[in-house]
Amino acid sequence: MSKHFLSISIVLLSIAIFFLAFQLGNSVSMEAKKPVQIVGSSAKGLLTLEEAASYLNINKEKLTSIIQKQDSSREVLSSFDTYEYIPYIQIGEEKYFNQEQIDEWIRYNTVIWKEVE
Repeated sequence: MSKHFLSISIVLLSIAIFFLAFQLGNSVSMEAKKPVQIVGSSAKGLLTLEEAASYLNINKEKLTSIIQKQDSSREVLSSFDTYEYIPYIQIGEEKYFNQEQIDEWIRYNTVIWKEVE
């Protein structure tokens, strides 16, 4: 009896492991097929100057002033830390901001206790 019990236990354990592996593989492939949902204002990709100012909880003129001061001080530098200055891209006359990069800029300037004018 104990000889058959060990064989049956091994077979049942093998079936259980196979079933678990199948379920895990299925759930991973189902997760990969789900569409990614982006929550918040970054869902459209880039923020306009007005949206970035709103995100930073300052007015548009203050953000424009910060950018102008940072751009003038950055012009004379040959190198600088990436998030020392607020990152943006300019397309035509418009400036656009990535929310994640704004967050990194905030972290950088918070960690080094730098005052932004």
